[in-house]
Amino acid sequence: MKSDCDHRAIPLRFVPGEHRIGIQRVDALKSVVAEDAFFLRNNGLVFVSSEEDLWPVHCRPFNKGLSSPYPGVLINHAIMQSCNDAITNQQKRDSSMSTYKAINLVKRPAGTIGPELFEVVEKPVPEPAEGEFLVKQTYMSLDPAMMGWMGEDTNSYIPRVELGDVMRSSGLGEVVASRHPDFAVGDQVMGMFGWQEMALTDGTGVNKVDKSVPPEMALSVFALPGLTATQGLYGYGDPKAGETLVVSGAAGSVGSIVGQLAKADGLRVIGVVGSDEKADWIVNELGFDGAVNYKTDDLGAKLDELAPEGIDVYFENTGGPIQDYVFERMNAHGRIVVCGMIADYTSANPRPGPNWMRIIKKRLSIQGFTMPDHRHKTKELHAKLTPYVQNGQIKYRAHVLEGLESAMNGLNLFLTGENKGKLMVKL
Repeated sequence: MKSDCDHRAIPLRFVPGEHRIGIQRVDALKSVVAEDAFFLRNNGLVFVSSEEDLWPVHCRPFNKGLSSPYPGVLINHAIMQSCNDAITNQQKRDSSMSTYKAINLVKRPAGTIGPELFEVVEKPVPEPAEGEFLVKQTYMSLDPAMMGWMGEDTNSYIPRVELGDVMRSSGLGEVVASRHPDFAVGDQVMGMFGWQEMALTDGTGVNKVDKSVPPEMALSVFALPGLTATQGLYGYGDPKAGETLVVSGAAGSVGSIVGQLAKADGLRVIGVVGSDEKADWIVNELGFDGAVNYKTDDLGAKLDELAPEGIDVYFENTGGPIQDYVFERMNAHGRIVVCGMIADYTSANPRPGPNWMRIIKKRLSIQGFTMPDHRHKTKELHAKLTPYVQNGQIKYRAHVLEGLESAMNGLNLFLTGENKGKLMVKL
């Protein structure tokens, strides 16, 4: 029996305050109970059955024994329960999406890094204004440079993170709301989103990422590590086939890519690492020609064994005693690329550098660099890096921590050397 009131034309949307529900007509009652999944995916479309067809109705949350508000329409109680459950679930989702977590820096580090330096806060989810969009962050990058951003220094290459501000970091996420002409809901994007679950942005410094690229690969290869390795090696290292390159932090996200790029270009590549496991990985998995364990090896003897003809390019990521040993073995017209000094990031008394006399005698070029100076070259750097990736010449491994709060202890893995590959947080 059909209802006298035909509401099939346009389904109504669920309005949380009124519990108003509209439905779409379907062909058979047997498909209705399974349509709960359809209900959840489509923001509140519900089915109520008549003897012959399914009809839209205006309703409040159903109670047992409730009669139909329209003549001839019967209430199917399995669907009634789905309706009530869906209303409850929608209300829970609305509530959970009203706030998000963020982590603010509240104290400067003095040694190890832990939760005592941070404050976890709840913030209301913002609405994008014209020209803005909202990103739900899914992965958050942890990088050694962040320890420098947390420090007292106000005369660095990038402003420090001020106390009370969200801790700075890059990350990957999905656009969930947009009033920006170039970014649509569903886009996968990468940018400096900080230690927070949601980020509101006008798109400055944000790049779209092809959804076919796995998130771990995006952060390990095409984000800061790959850009830094490519800019440092080719912008300043000037590598030439047949030369010898030494890279410190060789099992890290930047160092491992530097070494693989150089190896692919025909250089002899020596990596400096902090464990036998990392030494095995860079030699037997990544194809390095040799490895130096700075914790256990006789540094001078090991370098002489692995680089008997001296060193042409040194890519510096860590600092520490190995720097002096490499410096003493640099060949004439050698190039030293200074990317990081992790050994000194939290040190009260950084180590003094080597004497400059050898720079004159060997006519060395030494260049420090940071990626903020080269953000405008992102497309160019990706164009240089991508063929190596496509040819299978770049391998990576990701060290993934779970949950936003894990970042507060995660940075210590850089200081202890316990991180294995690109360090990131899955939200």
